[in-house]
Amino acid sequence: MQQIYDNNGVKPKYIVSDQGTQFTSSEFRSWCNENEIRQRFGAVGKHGSIAVTERVILTYKDGCTRRILVPLSKNEMQDETELFFEWYNEHRPHMTLSGKTPNEVYFHHHPANAKPRIETRPLAKHKTPCAKPRMCIAGRAGTKINIRLDFLKGRQHLPIIRVERI
Repeated sequence: MQQIYDNNGVKPKYIVSDQGTQFTSSEFRSWCNENEIRQRFGAVGKHGSIAVTERVILTYKDGCTRRILVPLSKNEMQDETELFFEWYNEHRPHMTLSGKTPNEVYFHHHPANAKPRIETRPLAKHKTPCAKPRMCIAGRAGTKINIRLDFLKGRQHLPIIRVERI
């Protein structure tokens, strides 16, 4: 946690967690107090009380640890985890954020899904509603595109999809 704060220079107002021993320990509580971060706990036995946090953990397990040969070295695993969350925050749209990435929301960037869309269908009307959020067409209908698939630092489980006009 300290490393995340040191690397980004931004600290959270709250940490939402369950009441596991790692979060209720005196060391962790002291660290939170020293850094002026309030702890919030999910309700005991209440399904969904920390649903967003649990979803992040499930996504990490499914999207990272189950798709790679997990390194035995702590430093290598830390590197893989950092790459996963770089991808997760910068390149992966989130349903709970209306299709925005966490970085777009947190750093107040103009979200990619709010930009005018590229329309490849030649007969589409300029005011035709599309998937949410509804956006106008950028340029002319029938635009030819190139879809480029990259991977963050060569990791096949961390895709980055780019759409470019031809």
